[in-house]
Amino acid sequence: MSDYANPADVTVRLPYREFGETTKPSLEEIEAWLDDGQAQLDAALGAAGLVTPLSDAKAIRIAKTWIVGYVEGLVRAAFAAAGGDDANRDGQDLIRAFMDLVGPNGQIVREPDRFSVYLTGGVVAETGISRSYATSHSTDKTIAPMFTKDEQF
Repeated sequence: MSDYANPADVTVRLPYREFGETTKPSLEEIEAWLDDGQAQLDAALGAAGLVTPLSDAKAIRIAKTWIVGYVEGLVRAAFAAAGGDDANRDGQDLIRAFMDLVGPNGQIVREPDRFSVYLTGGVVAETGISRSYATSHSTDKTIAPMFTKDEQF
């Protein structure tokens, strides 16, 4: 079972729906989707050099929001598919938002420092990812711009 969310967190977003052994999707499928969502989030955080699983209470609440949104999207997509309406895209935006966050080139992987600060309450964690930019001049060199008033840009 997911460390960050449980099926009740999903069902509260879907009023008038009950889930059990015989429903489609079943409660067991929702639990599996929550586990899948946590695995994907933890993989993205790990790829960004952050420690997983999350242990800070606020970080867990944030992760819960992301994962529950993803699973809600899966449930809504399942309902739409069961209705037989090919034009019904319900839930797709929630799934896409989560995948944009945790995918191989997702926001977490692209911006590890931002998410480190976000999930640790302002503390920059050592992500193990180093970025540097080579310069072609020494540090004591200054370059003055050469503009005149009559130049047009």
